[in-house]
Amino acid sequence: MTSNTPDWLLLIVSLPTSSATARMRIWRALKALGCVALRDGAFRNPKSYFHRYSTLTDREACETATRIWDTINLVNLRENVLPTRPRADLVLRKGADHFIRSVFLRKL
Repeated sequence: MTSNTPDWLLLIVSLPTSSATARMRIWRALKALGCVALRDGAFRNPKSYFHRYSTLTDREACETATRIWDTINLVNLRENVLPTRPRADLVLRKGADHFIRSVFLRKL
């Protein structure tokens, strides 16, 4: 980096809380852009699974994150997670600030 370029950038984002789909799509796009430590850590390790994404441009990273969400994560959410939700023994509800607001434990 040049001497007048900061060594780091802080980005604080509020993700939508009403839609898990929108939240995960945004989160994955942000992750793919390197907006979390993962890109600075695992992305740089040549032995890491995530290293393959380290050379993507920002546009390619967003496209890749969206494709992964649409073809894998969203499918898993719809086909596996949501249908089993009623059978969960423990449900944690989180608020917009990501703090746990309630805990529901089904009588075992």
